[in-house]
Amino acid sequence: MDSNLPIWHFLYVNALLLGLAGCVSQHDFTGVALAKQVPSPGHSEHQTFLSARLSQKLIPLYEKDGHIATSGYIAQMLGLRKERIGNLSCYSQAPDDLALRYSAPAVGVWGLPLYTGYRHDIVNSLHSLHGGNAQAVADRRKMLEALVHQSFVSSQPDWQTGFLIHALGDSYAHVYSKNGQLHSYGEFVGHAFENTRWGERPDSIFVNGHSEIYLSYVSALFRALSPAGGASQERKDLLEAFQKRIRDEATLGNKADKTAIFAMPTESESYIEIEHSDVNCETAYSHLHSTEVRAFLRDLTVKLASRDK
Repeated sequence: MDSNLPIWHFLYVNALLLGLAGCVSQHDFTGVALAKQVPSPGHSEHQTFLSARLSQKLIPLYEKDGHIATSGYIAQMLGLRKERIGNLSCYSQAPDDLALRYSAPAVGVWGLPLYTGYRHDIVNSLHSLHGGNAQAVADRRKMLEALVHQSFVSSQPDWQTGFLIHALGDSYAHVYSKNGQLHSYGEFVGHAFENTRWGERPDSIFVNGHSEIYLSYVSALFRALSPAGGASQERKDLLEAFQKRIRDEATLGNKADKTAIFAMPTESESYIEIEHSDVNCETAYSHLHSTEVRAFLRDLTVKLASRDK
């Protein structure tokens, strides 16, 4: 946010976040608190500290199995180096962890009405809340998968690939079925009313048939992070085994607070541990610069809009 904005603006923003608490999953046993807020250029340490303190109890916990854990596990499955696995894991989670800057609920509030363009880049592009029909959903997924792969194989900065992974994941999660057809949740309120006990719970994997949507995303991410020639049969077998574990668990019935983490290795030195992800990702997050991120997201919006035409 602009460092010239008065303190009351930060107070107002944090208070309004309560109204959007339903926009994120809050599971019982793997929800992790927000990462430490990292000052960005033009944003004073005092304002960063104030925002972080005010938001501690106002912004709910973000479920991390769909982003940081899945990204890390798929990257490990494909044999990436430890450092790169960590980077892709952290940066795929950053849009939720660094909530005041990049999350849909937070920017959805403070982005009106002063930052309409940035709000659109965050909500519509980064979090894939575009409100499109089945064809638009399919097109968005296909393009984001291609963008992730292009970014990955062309050695673009890992933070860019990670942000694209987040958008790809949300393009699968942030949908609902209407008359047998998929639709994306819209840009204005997203799925704020769907994470209630009686709602669709789009970010929960083991309810309402979401496990198959999740596995479609897993396959897309596996393809996107595979080398140019494709993954070996050994890697594909690992993917198939993981998918089977998820499907077997899904047959046991709906449970909103169950996560996919159970199907991943319990001991690993290669990808980020969920319980310690705030500390492990702190260095990666410190390398993010708001000016660069804004330019990247604006360019992403332009690319996605060109596909929508």
